[in-house]
Amino acid sequence: MKIFMMISLLSLSIFSFADEDMDKAKGNFETRKAKRLERIEKNLSELNTLKACIKKASSHEQIQGCQKELKEKFKHKKQMRKEVKKERKAKRKEKKSEE
Repeated sequence: MKIFMMISLLSLSIFSFADEDMDKAKGNFETRKAKRLERIEKNLSELNTLKACIKKASSHEQIQGCQKELKEKFKHKKQMRKEVKKERKAKRKEKKSEE
């Protein structure tokens, strides 16, 4: 009987930890979801700006200018992502070396 009680208490404690992890995961999910939606909205607005620029264009050169402008914006974003990635790698190396 004592063994049964110990096993049941142990299993209840494991399930309570699992519930805490699930709540934490849900919070992380919601923040990641919000960030992704924010990025999508920002990209859509930039693409709509390109669309408006192309609609206003009256020559092939103006269309190319619109595309180059958007390309520069995305190039800048790509560079920023690379820098963030390098920072994350450096943090992981630092954390790994501490262990």
